[in-house]
Amino acid sequence: MPDDWDGVYKRLFRDFPVEALRILCHVDADGAEVVAQPTEFTMKLRADGVFRVQPSDGAPFVVHVEVQRSPADDFELRLVRYWLAVTTEHGQPPLQVVIMPMGGPYAGRYEAGGLTLTYDVVDVTRLDPEVLRTSALAPLALGRHASAALVESVVAQIALATDDLDARATLVDLAMLGADDELTAWITDSMKRNDMSNVLERTAEGQALLARGEARGEARGEARGYATALRVLLVQKFGESTDLDAISDVLAERGFASGLQMIQDADTLADLPH
Repeated sequence: MPDDWDGVYKRLFRDFPVEALRILCHVDADGAEVVAQPTEFTMKLRADGVFRVQPSDGAPFVVHVEVQRSPADDFELRLVRYWLAVTTEHGQPPLQVVIMPMGGPYAGRYEAGGLTLTYDVVDVTRLDPEVLRTSALAPLALGRHASAALVESVVAQIALATDDLDARATLVDLAMLGADDELTAWITDSMKRNDMSNVLERTAEGQALLARGEARGEARGEARGYATALRVLLVQKFGESTDLDAISDVLAERGFASGLQMIQDADTLADLPH
């Protein structure tokens, strides 16, 4: 399953805007009205996230978020273009936050000629795991060296974070970003034990598991159909026998064309695999 880093983080800000702004952008949005803004601009730009925050006792401000998994040669130049587009659209410069799920080289300052752009940088790998573990963003506490006990704690926190199944699925997908097979298995098993299979079904990993299961089911159904047809051919050539079910099943596993050829080449049932 490919890891959709940008997509999952966008859903995270959609489903948990206040928590994401507070923990990932260091923006205190508690009690504020947070409204997602259009992210498409002229100049062929599409930002990862733009939010207008209206505090209960202060002036509104705009936050522009970019998720950058790995370095890119033109990334900071794109930040300049985003700054110009957002400022033009909203009439005020945004707070720009670059979120690096895997860490990275950016220092928060870009200079070119007489231009200087400053922006905030958040290295997710350096966030306090204890703060994460007790928040809606608990999956980020897993990191690369999670234990089975930590997985249990995170899954429990996901259940507490929201009753919305799709929002829970967002958190599960967040937990599985970059996860190896062992961690993915721990998360999957923990969710099943905690009666969260209905959430797992909505995740990217759950959809992949379902697709693989359907594919296996289709393959089994196809093989069963082959076996039935090959058994008819066996009866026509050799007559009825108690061995035919076993022989036709073995032949079907090798494919209909191969099984048909083996029947045609065989002189007796003993010549066929059992």
